[in-house]
Amino acid sequence: MTATPKLKTRVRREQIVEAALESIAEHGVEGLSMAEVAERVGLVPSALYRHFAGKEEIFEACLGHLRQRLMGNLILAADENEGPIEQLRSVLMRHIDLVLANPAAPRIIFSSQGIDGPPARRALMQAMINGYLAGIEGIVAEGKSRGEIRADVEPDVAAMMVFGIFQPAAFRWHVSDGKYDMKRQAERAWKHFERMMRA
Repeated sequence: MTATPKLKTRVRREQIVEAALESIAEHGVEGLSMAEVAERVGLVPSALYRHFAGKEEIFEACLGHLRQRLMGNLILAADENEGPIEQLRSVLMRHIDLVLANPAAPRIIFSSQGIDGPPARRALMQAMINGYLAGIEGIVAEGKSRGEIRADVEPDVAAMMVFGIFQPAAFRWHVSDGKYDMKRQAERAWKHFERMMRA
């Protein structure tokens, strides 16, 4: 059975995004070029424009890919862990595993192109982070309602604290070229966080 044109287009777009992420991991956001992405996929550069309007749209698709993975981790954490505390830990560790498996992620998050880019790009970044934090807030709120998380814990503050365990560790891992053990640091920080959270 041959693939439909629509399926072929979706697969090709995914291949282009993966190639772009590989390029960003090696050269940073500044080094992303249509020519290199095309070469990685095995296309001529002009063929990329059948799927994306340009480099900015490819970058936005990369952000969408990361957002999908982050939100997917929230779902997996809920499916695989019954208790809210365990879900929070799973979210944190999955976030770290995502970065370890996708070195482009910190290059995107910490880049000036991500933070100070065009308004549409900044809006995508904000939507990604806000959606992720909202998911963590929901886990904390559920934990409070079940009496497993302290009643005086504010879900939005707790969500930022989870994010705060990850972000500095990821930054140190990134600037050390992967030598810093962010997973170990997250495990250590988690023990303190869990003690503060449990009812």
